[in-house]
Amino acid sequence: MPKSPEVYITFDCNIYSKEAVLKACYQLADIAVFDVSSQKNKITVSAVVHFTSNISADELSNDLKTSVIDYQLREKIEAQTNKIKNILISAALSNSLRASN
Repeated sequence: MPKSPEVYITFDCNIYSKEAVLKACYQLADIAVFDVSSQKNKITVSAVVHFTSNISADELSNDLKTSVIDYQLREKIEAQTNKIKNILISAALSNSLRASN
């Protein structure tokens, strides 16, 4: 049996969170097995493509990088909009309580 493609990618902790990397790995878990470790200011991901998958190592690498960026941006947007979201929820609940009285 031929060896499955293996990928090693390093992410800068000053740019990407460990949570964003873990979420991206989980999203791609159906096509590869991931090992995540962190040291100092970097997160290292090693991945082995499942032998049943037709994806290349380059495709996996690109998909993982794109997914990590996606999840990191989601975190940033959540942090920036969380206060507004809470204000809107409070206002909606307040109006709902007034309407029911």
